[in-house]
Amino acid sequence: MILGVAAAGVPAGHVESVHPTVHAYLHRLARTDPPLHTLARSLCLAPHATPAFVRRARLEFVPASAAGLEADLWFSPLVESADARAVVLDPVLAAGLRHSLAQDPAQWRAVHALTEEMQREAPELVRRYTRLAVADAGGPDADAELAGFAEAIAADAPDDASAEDVSRWLVHFLPRLPRVLAAGALARTLLISAATRLAVDPPKWVLDRHGPEGVAAARAAVRGHAELGVRLDDDGLILSRPPEHGSRVLEVPGAERVRIELAGPGADPTQGYPVEVGAAETVRVSVAVFADLTGFSVVEVPPTGGRPTGGEVAIGTSEVLLTDAEVVFGASEVLADGKLRAVLRRTGDGSELALRHGTMRRTVRLRGTPRLLRADERTGTVLLATEDELVVVRTDGSETAYFGGLGELRDTIVAAPHPSLPTPWVIVANEHGVCVVRPDAPADPPRYLSRSAEPGLRIWVGVESSELVIVSGSAEPQFIDLASGARMPTEAQADVLPATAITSGHGGRPLLYAQTGPRLVLMPTRDSTQVVRGGGLSSDIVSVAINRSGSRGASVDRQGRLVRWDGPMMSRPMYVVPLPFRAIDVSGADPRPFTVVGRGGPVELRDQAGRSMLLAPARRSEPDTGWLRDTLVATMPDGPAGDAALESLRRAGIDCARVAFPMVGTQPVHLGSDPASEFLRAARAAGIKVLAELPVGPAMDEIGPERAPGLLRRCAELLAAGADGVCVSLSPEGWGGATSTGRDDGSVDFLRSLRRLVDEHPGRVLVLDRGASGDSMSGARDACCHLVLAQESRSWREAAGLARGDEHVAPNWAVSLAARPDEDPARVRALASIALALPGLRAVAELPSGPASEAVAALLRTRGRERALTRGIVSWLGSPGPDVIALSRRYEGEFVVCVANLGPRRSAVALTTPSLPRGTLVDLLDLGAPRPVPPLGGKSPTMLTLAPDEYRWFRLLTTDELYAGRS
Repeated sequence: MILGVAAAGVPAGHVESVHPTVHAYLHRLARTDPPLHTLARSLCLAPHATPAFVRRARLEFVPASAAGLEADLWFSPLVESADARAVVLDPVLAAGLRHSLAQDPAQWRAVHALTEEMQREAPELVRRYTRLAVADAGGPDADAELAGFAEAIAADAPDDASAEDVSRWLVHFLPRLPRVLAAGALARTLLISAATRLAVDPPKWVLDRHGPEGVAAARAAVRGHAELGVRLDDDGLILSRPPEHGSRVLEVPGAERVRIELAGPGADPTQGYPVEVGAAETVRVSVAVFADLTGFSVVEVPPTGGRPTGGEVAIGTSEVLLTDAEVVFGASEVLADGKLRAVLRRTGDGSELALRHGTMRRTVRLRGTPRLLRADERTGTVLLATEDELVVVRTDGSETAYFGGLGELRDTIVAAPHPSLPTPWVIVANEHGVCVVRPDAPADPPRYLSRSAEPGLRIWVGVESSELVIVSGSAEPQFIDLASGARMPTEAQADVLPATAITSGHGGRPLLYAQTGPRLVLMPTRDSTQVVRGGGLSSDIVSVAINRSGSRGASVDRQGRLVRWDGPMMSRPMYVVPLPFRAIDVSGADPRPFTVVGRGGPVELRDQAGRSMLLAPARRSEPDTGWLRDTLVATMPDGPAGDAALESLRRAGIDCARVAFPMVGTQPVHLGSDPASEFLRAARAAGIKVLAELPVGPAMDEIGPERAPGLLRRCAELLAAGADGVCVSLSPEGWGGATSTGRDDGSVDFLRSLRRLVDEHPGRVLVLDRGASGDSMSGARDACCHLVLAQESRSWREAAGLARGDEHVAPNWAVSLAARPDEDPARVRALASIALALPGLRAVAELPSGPASEAVAALLRTRGRERALTRGIVSWLGSPGPDVIALSRRYEGEFVVCVANLGPRRSAVALTTPSLPRGTLVDLLDLGAPRPVPPLGGKSPTMLTLAPDEYRWFRLLTTDELYAGRS
């Protein structure tokens, strides 16, 4: 049937000419019923035709016909819709009729003239459609007719109601003009923009023809912002448009290109690192951190005190303060030695090395793409290497030195064997051995001190020492006098293994080096060794440092962990130091603290107005408790749904959906190409975890022993197909309709069987909803299940009552986010801001629709990225009355403050309380223009005035977090 060819479905390959099916139908109609074909063709330039227009066209173009021809048209397949006021032609057929009409110039002029005459008193949009229809048939370019629409529907359009009306017109009529859309980028932009404003989908072929970059720009034009994806990795962050799966989605001001700034948390607004991201573009930004470690405090003491026993070592955990920290963006490599910090960046025609040594700043242009090898604070020297050259750069402003012909460089060290020497020596380990290079005598050939040349070799010269140490994987350590080149005897014995890092105290003693295994070898003298291995040393060490006397030390392993210890001879416990970034190097010397260099870590993202859009969470080393710990579960009551439902969850920052999968009789529905498998694949592609809800009834008799195997089989199939866990719902009355009897209860046995099945799939979880009957079962259910939800869901109105202190907040509760149609959206948003700020929230149901949906989605996204809101304890702040709710959430050193005014009048709240430390408040929610908030901890209380139903969420940056540029 010809009406099956819809305008919205015209594929991109068929918009340049009439669809073959349409052409065949119209050709047959012209042959079998010429009067009807002629009458319809005379109406094809108008969006609709009134009865008077139809009669005038019949009398002018088919004068010999009777009035019955009008009725034939009214009820023919040529018509999309008709009533007593007008008739509308099918859009696809109208496009074919215009194409046919354009082949007959005389008829075209006559039809065009009649159409303009009949529309002389019609609204402008009706006449404009006709002009666009002329362009669709091959007439003048349509851009002139479309030019005024962009301003009318823009995000800042002066009349929002008029913008909505124009958007509806564009969405309805532009798809009827396929050639205009195919040939005109402006037409496609307007259609996509209008559809975005109305929250509907334009034809897919239009999106494909316009391309990702054009689609993003068109949507941003009416939103006033663009969607920017932000995803952290070990080296920094990835910014993407459109957002990649797994990214946090931010709404950033901008359209075709968005401009943001990156900075360390709390850094000076003038020190931002600018980044520009175009539509359909992905930008990777490396993040590096320099920081000094001070203020060690023990968090967890290792078993048995952590003292080495038989060479083994146990590892505890400790915390530190980070001072004199500096966050660097866009660096290809970074390196430090104490206060000497080196940053290497690639440029268009080479590289740029930025050096900082105390108050000294120097930038050096380098040829090629060298890599950083070594930084030496005491001599102010940085060593780099290209494919065939050694590069020596000094902080004193001397000329950069290049040394060729040294082959493959395996390790380097800077040595100052004589204080009187104006220029230090460089010791190089290459494929030929270990040699001395003198930058003050570049013409002199290298002087070889050893022919040890195997991989896994490390060299070292201590401070105020003239002794070279060579540690390799093929021989005992070698000690060589730099002045004479003579080898010094040693009686030390240690396993011969490749070395991975080396350092020493003042004067070269004690010597400490790391070997593969991993293991640490301490040499107080040339004739004694002590080996530490095993326990918490789980990965090879890549960097190690000790103080002058060797009584304190720190190391970095390949996993990015920083381990520190106190005490001579490494006789005291070793502690893992949690850091907000991945450590790559450690150095330092008395009297200053250790300096650590890292990748990744906290980042503040700001818009062009300087407003903070995102505080990326710090990366901390902590026990792996599974993905469920910080996950908010959303219920999908209608079962597996389409991509739109998954997209709504992703936009709300919810990464886990609870979905009921059906069963038939006692046999499960087999997975494969069925909707369940397709949904699981779609959810996995969207980055959404799925809890498969088993259809367990309220009574044991309803399930019956004969149904349990089927349930378990269904569970196994869902887990194998990709479900991330199983959710079981039990009624408070128990399966048998009566109080649970305890250990022999069938529900306990079923839960245990289900838990064993879930445990066969690593990383999967078992969730129990609404509890179970009787206290006697609570221990069994808690032991069986990873998460037990409270017995009933609360509405957010009830949650606001909890926030007023009317009731105790129970752990693991659920909230229903349903909103009544008559409910004020502003009140919905304010209530939601309190409900989602309360502790213990683990599940949500019925995400709201309508005006409040975007604001609630922003609250959910923010909640998901703040650990203080997902894990933190709650403290109630003082407020002037019951209508103003103010609370703080704290997790470790992170604070979030949430306030809302639920009353009918403006009210003020004091944010300064003894429970909050001194710091700076950063607005977490995108509520328009930035509003300054005075810092906490001043002499006067920090006051905040809230309008009725106004709410604010803040991240409190304490002085410990504001580490950028501090000393």
